[in-house]
Amino acid sequence: MSIRVAIIGAGMSGLGAARTLKEAGAVYTVFEAENQPGGRVRTDRIDGYVFDSGASSIAPRGRTLERVMLTEISQEGLVKVERTIYVHEGMRTTPGDPQRMVIVRYAYQQGNDVLPQRLAAGLDVRYSTKVESIGDDGKVFSIRGENFDRVILACPTLEALPLLHMLKVEKNLSGIAYRPCVSVLLGFEDNIGDRPYHALIDPDQRHPLTWLSIDSLKTPHRAPGEGIAFVAQ
Repeated sequence: MSIRVAIIGAGMSGLGAARTLKEAGAVYTVFEAENQPGGRVRTDRIDGYVFDSGASSIAPRGRTLERVMLTEISQEGLVKVERTIYVHEGMRTTPGDPQRMVIVRYAYQQGNDVLPQRLAAGLDVRYSTKVESIGDDGKVFSIRGENFDRVILACPTLEALPLLHMLKVEKNLSGIAYRPCVSVLLGFEDNIGDRPYHALIDPDQRHPLTWLSIDSLKTPHRAPGEGIAFVAQ
């Protein structure tokens, strides 16, 4: 008899776990609180502008994700990001570390949330279904009236902690902290001209503007006409 596995979260790790379990023939269910997959891979579309307000690009670095992206799911709209990332110190820009800048990065012309949508296709994912409690009688885990043999927590740590405490799983996660990040999406009708980079980063994170992505230079058709799309964080 196949074991039943519950996966909490349909971000990239949860989708990866679900695909692996499906290939192995296991019975699984993914519970996702939001109405779409992806977690931190998020895209916003506003008046013809396309902003990746979550993950700006995908750098699989030869791991399993790269094989999946290039051979197992549709490559429609998948673009290799040719422009590099520059660093800035007080908004004075310079080329980044050459060794780090050679990392191959990809993005989707339609927005990077295309990737989790394609990964989730054909999977048993229950959207708008938040898991607030997990029962454990020592034999099975009870989630929303269903029983499972195993549970995979693929959600952010702050969301996983209450569930871990409920299961009496003692984990020293006190050292994990989150820094708030404000994403500002900017669309302009006028183009600023070409640039050798598609993004700027403050590696020391001292400047309020830690990251600036010019999404319309990352992949084509991210802004109407000659417009330009920025994501500032």
